[in-house]
Amino acid sequence: MSADVCAGCTGACCVDVIVGISGFDAWRIARANALGFEDFVSVATAEAGSPGAFRLGDGFGALVLARNADDLRACRFLGPPRDGARRCETHPSRPRVCRSYPMARDGDGLVLRADVACSPNAWDVAAVTRELWLRDLAEEEAEWSRYERVVADWNSTGMDELDAFLTFVRRACGDTQR
Repeated sequence: MSADVCAGCTGACCVDVIVGISGFDAWRIARANALGFEDFVSVATAEAGSPGAFRLGDGFGALVLARNADDLRACRFLGPPRDGARRCETHPSRPRVCRSYPMARDGDGLVLRADVACSPNAWDVAAVTRELWLRDLAEEEAEWSRYERVVADWNSTGMDELDAFLTFVRRACGDTQR
């Protein structure tokens, strides 16, 4: 979003939430912050066929943002409180799902997500337009669609080791960003 919709943010949406990310999100964050995936990516157990589910050992995993070392309930990138607010320390490169939060697509329209953690006055809805929300949601959907193809390619390899998957994702997602 070009506007700061989260101007009154308290960080509530970044606590007690597991943020699922695509390989493109991981690549973008790593590049913007000069980090390795191991610095901020965790893996959650996933069901076969669920969004982003990649073969891992005898089951499936999905990429998620790691937890904050100082506050294990919070996202790895949620900074410490400053002036009563907590801010995302990777805001310009944040995951697509964070960019579109707290909105969701409803057919051709928009709705407020059912899982909104923020109070209504925590973000400035007037600072953004319907077109910006729709653009961010369309970009999120397109990127996840591309990531699903990366995951399908991985799952067809027969490999199942995490390090190999992360290398595969770095190459596949990074190459498409140039």
